[in-house]
Amino acid sequence: MNITSPNTGLCRFCKREFSSRSIGRHLLACPEKKARDTQELEQAATVGSIYHLRLNSWRSFYWVHIEMAGQKTLYDLDAFIRNLWVECCSHLSEFEINDQIYRVNLFAEWSEENSEIDDFEIEIEHTASNDDAFEFFSMDIESLFIKPSKVNIPIQHVLKQGTEFEYVYDFGSSTDLTGKVINVRQGPADTGIRILARNAPYNVLCEKCQKSRADAVCMYCFDALCPRCQRRHECEQSGETFLPLVNSPRVGVCGYTGDNQPYADPDESKFIPSA
Repeated sequence: MNITSPNTGLCRFCKREFSSRSIGRHLLACPEKKARDTQELEQAATVGSIYHLRLNSWRSFYWVHIEMAGQKTLYDLDAFIRNLWVECCSHLSEFEINDQIYRVNLFAEWSEENSEIDDFEIEIEHTASNDDAFEFFSMDIESLFIKPSKVNIPIQHVLKQGTEFEYVYDFGSSTDLTGKVINVRQGPADTGIRILARNAPYNVLCEKCQKSRADAVCMYCFDALCPRCQRRHECEQSGETFLPLVNSPRVGVCGYTGDNQPYADPDESKFIPSA
């Protein structure tokens, strides 16, 4: 995509704009944030660890800094990532932390009670057209339907300051993220997940006319196009479909529009620190 705006974002506390490279350092020193943190700590009924995490997409085009209580789980973090950035079809996802895999399967509880699971396995075997495909589709299929008890682990049991980790959503049209623990401090133990800073939406120039602002992406060739050029677009694929340009690393992928309910919530106000 032909991005014409800088990679910047606002600090949610002082409302100043910073680049993706400097926002992390700023958040550790922001006077307004420090004052808020001190006030919350003094008023806390129960004190616990608060984790400052940075989540990045490929080449850091999309990024977000968040805080969450250490007693919150990997399942909570997965739900946040899905809501903010990736959820489209309830795909599998997983974290890789210190060489350990923590998989999230939203259908796990459903499949335990559903008698049609054997039919699903048979259908997969019949759709395999060669040995390689069969090996892929039949790989430990039962593991995909294990109740995700491992992801109910509090993040403070698997993360510490400086820990880096990976996250994958969807093992077909994957969206890959990296994460890092920037800081751990003391604060209210019941703190929910909240956004500290996030990259501003990009201005993208139409790849066809190179004049107008694009507002959609062809899901087959991934060209970002303005409304006029969309009407003239002739993709090599039949049945072309345009997806909206959204502030997400999953833009243009697998029907993602950024507002699929019930999992994705485009209103991020509930994640913004209250005044």
